Order: sequence, then C-alpha cells, then structure tokens
Amino acid sequence: MIELKSVRKIYRLDEGEIRALDGVNLKVQEGDLVVILGPSGCGKSTLLNIIGGIDRPTEGEVLIDGKDIAKFKSNELARHRRNNIGMIFQSFNLINDATLLENVSLPLKFMGFKESDQKIKSADLLKIVGMSERARSIPAKLSGGQQQRVSIARALAGEPRILLCDEPTGNLDSKTGEDIFNLLRELNREGHTVIIVTHNERYAKYADKVIEMLDGRIVAKKVGNSRSAEQKSIFKKLASKNISLVATLRLSLKNLSRRKLRVFLTSFGVTIGAMAIVILVSFGAGMQKSLNDQLKGMAQVGEIKVSGIKDSGSMNFQATPNFEKQEAKPMNDTTIEELKKINGVKAVFPSINLMGDIAYGDKKAQFMGESGSTIEYVTDSVKSKVKYGKFVSSDSANEVVLPYEIIKTLGFLKADDALGKEIVISNFMNLAALQGQASAGSFAAKEYKLKVVGIYDEKAQFSYSGYLPNLTGQKIIKELKAEEMMKKNPNIYDQLTVEPRDIKNVSEIKKVIEDKGYGVQTLEDAIKSMGKVFTVIQAILGVVGSIALIVASLGILNTMLMAILERTREIGIMKAVGARVKDIQRIFLAEALLIGLFGGLLGLGLGYLGTSSLQSILNFYANRSGAEDSFFKLYIPLYLSVGVVTFSAIVATIAGYLPARRASRMDPVRALKYE
Repeated sequence: MIELKSVRKIYRLDEGEIRALDGVNLKVQEGDLVVILGPSGCGKSTLLNIIGGIDRPTEGEVLIDGKDIAKFKSNELARHRRNNIGMIFQSFNLINDATLLENVSLPLKFMGFKESDQKIKSADLLKIVGMSERARSIPAKLSGGQQQRVSIARALAGEPRILLCDEPTGNLDSKTGEDIFNLLRELNREGHTVIIVTHNERYAKYADKVIEMLDGRIVAKKVGNSRSAEQKSIFKKLASKNISLVATLRLSLKNLSRRKLRVFLTSFGVTIGAMAIVILVSFGAGMQKSLNDQLKGMAQVGEIKVSGIKDSGSMNFQATPNFEKQEAKPMNDTTIEELKKINGVKAVFPSINLMGDIAYGDKKAQFMGESGSTIEYVTDSVKSKVKYGKFVSSDSANEVVLPYEIIKTLGFLKADDALGKEIVISNFMNLAALQGQASAGSFAAKEYKLKVVGIYDEKAQFSYSGYLPNLTGQKIIKELKAEEMMKKNPNIYDQLTVEPRDIKNVSEIKKVIEDKGYGVQTLEDAIKSMGKVFTVIQAILGVVGSIALIVASLGILNTMLMAILERTREIGIMKAVGARVKDIQRIFLAEALLIGLFGGLLGLGLGYLGTSSLQSILNFYANRSGAEDSFFKLYIPLYLSVGVVTFSAIVATIAGYLPARRASRMDPVRALKYE
C-alpha cells in the first residue's frame, strides 16, 4: 500500500544543507498500525508530511497503491490528502474561532458535500469521539484531550484509509494520552492504516511495525505479531468532488461573520466611495430626468418640429461657434400646405414666439409669448399649470395666460385681481433679425389688446412665458411682418409643428420632410441630444466618485494582506485537509468580493439617504424663494444602483487578488508551524 524508495528531503539554507530524510526505504501494508520512534529532529514528522502529501521529497519515490505521489501536481496532491489521508497533529491545529462542528466539517466542504450532509456527518463523528455535547463550543473552551478528540473526528471526516498521527499524545497527560492511543487502536481495528510518530516507547508493543529513526535515517525496524489478512478489513473510501462556488461563497461568508468589526471597518472605505458615486451621479441623472420630463410635458410624443435650416437636429460639442452660412428655406403658409399633403400628416401649424413690452396702466414689464400648438394638441401638463382663472377658450380668442411674476410686476396685489383685465403688448422685437437671418424683414409698430384669462401657478416650473392662442399669434405675426409677406418667398414663421395621424408614422414622415430640405427634430431627438450632454456630465461625476472607491481598495489590499498573516495556520489546515491552490484563492477572492458587495450595498443605502437629504435642502430653499419644490430633482436610476454595487464588488475583488494569490501559494508545512 505505502512504499518509500530512497527518499531524501534536503533543506538548503545559507549555513549549509540539512538532511531531514536521508535515503529512507519503508513499506507499510494495508491496515497496519505503525509506530515511529526517535528523538526530536530525526525526521519523523517530515516522513509523515511526505506520506500525507503536504510536503515533497527532494529525491526518491513515494508510492501509494503503486502511484508515485512525489510526481503529483498540486491538485493531485490535494485530492490525495482529501481522499486518502487523515492528519492528526500534536498541536491539534483547530481553527480557534470556528465551532467544533465547523472544524470537523472542513474536509467535507472541500469534498463537495452538501451543507446538510456535512452537519449530519460531523455531528455523528463528534458523537463517536465523545464530543457531541460540545458541538457548538469553540476549541479555546476545551481541554487538550478534548481538542485532540475533535482533531481525530476531523481526520475521520473524509473516511480516509490512512491516519497520520504526529505526536498525538505529546501535549496530553498520561491518562488522556492513553485514552487517545486506545481510540487510535480502535480505529485501526476498524480498517484504517495508522502511522503514529511518538516519543512514548510503551506504545510500540501494540504496533504491527515499529520504526526507529535517527538523523533522517531508519536505524531499526521491528515487525510485531501482524494480524492475518482475514483479520484486516479493507476500508471503503468516499468518492469526492471539488468544493462548489456556492459552497465557497458560503464558507467565505462564514469566515467574514467571525470577524464582523474588521469586515465593517474594511468595507467602510468602499461604502464612502460608493456613496460618493451615487450622490454625484444622481446630480447629472436628476438634471437629465427633470429636463426630459419637462420636454415630454410640453410636447406631444409624436410631434415633429420643422425649421428652414437643415441640420442633424442634435447637439454637438464645438470649441467655437459655427459661422458657416446655411441657406434657409422659407417658412410660411405655403410651407404649411406643402407639409399637410404628406401621407400620414394630420395637422401642421406654426410655433409662435413673440417678445415685446406688456403694459397695464402705467405699469410695464418684459413680455414673452409663445404657442407651440393649437388647443387640441396642448398637453394636460401645460394646462394644469394654470392656477388662477382658466386656459384660453379658443385658438382665435384675444386672450392670454400670463406668468405670476408678470402679474406682480404690473402692480396687481393678488392674482385674481388681474383676471378679466385688458393688457397691451407692443414694441415687439424681431427675433429673426436678432438671429442674423438675411430675410428677417422689419416689424411694424403695432399694439394689441388681450384679456387676461389665466395665470400660471407662482410655483410652476418653466412658466416664464405667456401663452397666446395659436391663431391669434399667427394673426399678430402676419401683421408685424406685413412687408415680408409682400415678397415672393416670405419667411413668416421660425418653426412649424407637424402632428402625425399615428405615432408609428413619425419616422416615415420625418424622412419625407428631410428629403424636402427642411430641418427636422422630434421629441426623441431632443431627448437624445440632451442625453449625450448629460452622459458626459454623469461620466465625469462618476469618475470623481470612483477615485474614492479606488483609494478604498488599497485599504482592502492592506487589510487582507495583514489578515493572511493572522490566518496562516488556518490556510495550512485547509491545505492539509484537501483544499487545492485554486480553492484557497477562491475563498479569499470571495471574501474580497463579499466585502465589496457589503460596502457597495451600504454605500448605496447611504447614497439614497444622502440624496434624499440633499433634495430636502434644495426643496427648502426653493420654498423660501416661492417655488413649490426645487426644479432640480436628484434621481438614482436603476443602472446606477446596480452599477455602483457591481463596480464596488469588482474593485474589491481586484484588490483582493494579490492577497488571495499569496495565500494560495503558501507552503502547508510552514503554514502549520506558523505562530
């Protein structure tokens, strides 16, 4: 079963070579009880470690069932330890902050057992060694003998064929030591091959084979009265798998739960970074959403805006203005009739924009009047902003809806006092001339009297212009541009609005209008154009917040490197019970991932709290200035919520890679000896 051929283990140090094993040859049969005697430093433990696969020989062969494990790769050695070997140590090597049940179940985790099966089997093993009543205790509360019993239970978890016992009674009193040795003899009778390293020569009389070592060599062998082959039972080993990713995450979570304060302090840096990202990006996202909502409220979804200058209809980023001359197509009643003939068009009307003076008695104010559509197409959100009075009664009425601020400027103490009053608008400014259009023409000096029928809510957003009935606005524009209308190709309107019969036809209608040489923009185009700007803003704000998160990752790196020093023995234990290199690496990476997730989720929660507080402050100052609420609404979109948690987890995992790699490459023998 076990055969060593010319095995040497040489440690090369600065002061020279140390030959821990020097040409060892040994055979152990299935079911033997072997006792290895010798003074400290003679190579007994090294021999045990090499058979167990937690150390490699410098030279020679180590045959287990005819296979040379000295040539095994690291994963094959881990599988050998997991399936064939149970290690029992003089210093017990239990994880001090884990319960006895968790200590015993550790090998089963790396064998791929289900959580429920682990608990059942571990509880049974603790019962076998007489420790079932202390299953929820931790090793620090046990005596030496009790800890060694738990160590034996853990060694038996994978039902190994071979039990390797390194001074199992060395730290125990004689009575407890005798009990432990008798337990090992009982396990040997049940079929386990037991190899015991000890100083106690009285155990030799029970052995099938006694080996004496000195200076790395076997100096004597004694064969006892071996049992017949019929008396020895062949132990049936368990088939094992590798630990699953889910089990790895569960084990990592359990490890972190035993270090709550450290985890919280480590993740708090991630929390601050994540919170900074949420709050900063919510500014840009909130600004974009607020403006988009306002655009959707002021215009019908399917409306198409048409101008005389053909362009992309989208915003661009230029360091200097574009002075390239563009030929403008005339915008007049002929254009309206032309566009009405397009298949799928329901209505076409001009967008009216007027700027001039407004007067009531001897009081004057600056007036802006607009009408984007006829009453049929005015959105409910626009109409609902009228707090005093009503909306205009018809498209041709000599009526106007005014902003609350203009009413105050005109001398009315209460808004209701202005309702029904007749105001005068005059001294109109030619907006086209201001824009430098060659065909702008001139405005005639005229005055118009309009009745105030409605007043916008003083706290309404984007209600800085008065509303004119569309046909009334057209009449005023045409009279003001009388000279322009005398020309062959008069340019009366700045913009036209096209209403489709069906929203599905918008793209088709838009293309036809573009082919005619007009500039076209839809609500969707406007939103996309603004979206490009705000995407850049959000990206910049996100980068600023990310800096804090990246700095926090350095804290994770430092903390995990320090944690590895504290958990060195734990790493050695996991390797001794069958953990692969990648298993150790995944455990530490999973811990870093969970720290990042926890920090990201906490940061997201604090980000929501922070944005809510900031919004309350903004609303408070908006109320003090007379508005109902701040126009600026902080907004945390779903992509930001998911993204900041994901990004936190990724950054933390990257930070944890170096510590995880270092932990996975630790030498198990040195790790187990680390104090």
